[in-house]
Amino acid sequence: MKSNLKSLFLTFLIMTMFVLLLGTASFGLEKVRIGIIPYQDSYPFILADHLGYYEEEGIEPVFEQLLFFPDVHEALAANALDIGPTESAVYVAAYKSYPDLVMAFPFHVFHHGFSIMIKPDSDLKSYQEILSEVGDPNKALELTGAQLKSKTGIAMRGTDQEMPIWSLAKIAGLDLDNDINMIDMQPDEGVTAFIAGTGDFFAGGIPQRMAALKNGMKEMITVADIGGGVVCAPMMAVTKKYAEENWDTLVKLFHIYIKTCQYMSVHLNEAAEFISGELNKNTAAGMTPQDFIDIFDKWQAFPSSLVEWGYWIGPIEGNLGVESSWLTGKLPRYSQTERWEKVNDYLIERGMIQERVPIEGHFIYDQLFLDVLDKYGPKG
Repeated sequence: MKSNLKSLFLTFLIMTMFVLLLGTASFGLEKVRIGIIPYQDSYPFILADHLGYYEEEGIEPVFEQLLFFPDVHEALAANALDIGPTESAVYVAAYKSYPDLVMAFPFHVFHHGFSIMIKPDSDLKSYQEILSEVGDPNKALELTGAQLKSKTGIAMRGTDQEMPIWSLAKIAGLDLDNDINMIDMQPDEGVTAFIAGTGDFFAGGIPQRMAALKNGMKEMITVADIGGGVVCAPMMAVTKKYAEENWDTLVKLFHIYIKTCQYMSVHLNEAAEFISGELNKNTAAGMTPQDFIDIFDKWQAFPSSLVEWGYWIGPIEGNLGVESSWLTGKLPRYSQTERWEKVNDYLIERGMIQERVPIEGHFIYDQLFLDVLDKYGPKG
């Protein structure tokens, strides 16, 4: 009798341990370390986990919170990360330090995202004010930029956030180093200093733009008004080695991201609630669900199918023929090649690179797009 009770107890104990293990372990799932920066546009990757999309594809995500694109590069190179966000301005500037990185797939288009902010009592006029006075968009751009002479601006040097200031100054014939006083600051520090009274104008990301607006600051001009390669489309970066050894995983990750964008386009309120909540847990952004709703597909685009991505970005390196939008037969709204050339101009003039970096060999998006299309169809 005692022997039977002992056997039953051991069986119960083993079964209990097995159930506990099932609840805590991810059997058969591939672990992928994904970099997250403190901006709402990287948080759909976390939303995808909440929705169970990674598990459906046999992936267990591990999210690593990082400060900004340069930190992503460092983590990728140190093998502390598998994939993470970057942007061509920062990527090209750091290319010689991190030559083993490539850009895999885009995760949004920042078509209206950046805005140069000014103070409510500023003597600087907005582009729209000047445009209403002169009527000519090109003349209005030049006059808007000319106002920056001898003023003090705040932005993070050598990044996509400083680039609109450089481009606007260039349109007005100004030199960023000699004609304008620039303060190099991290975005959160910069907007805090700007709101507190430092500087005449500021440029940062969307959380900083929103913080400035909520504190009474005004928009001087957006990148959509400046145009000409200033609009950016951030990409997810990996090492060449990771891409070679984990290509199928990258196909799945791009599919998962597109599927998440599909969810957001249909369930925007729920997505906004989740993303703003998660962002505020990890940052001081103070973003509300309504804030996210207001910017979704307005300040930045989140294409929700391969057809839509083809509408925005065509083949980058031209190895698949004419750069026309895939699946639509029309030219894309955004040119990564134009952006790349503008980035080279900017970084050389700022003294951050000594020679141009050719675009060839830095993107694996073209083939990745086709492989996602082959596996998942036009919806992605």
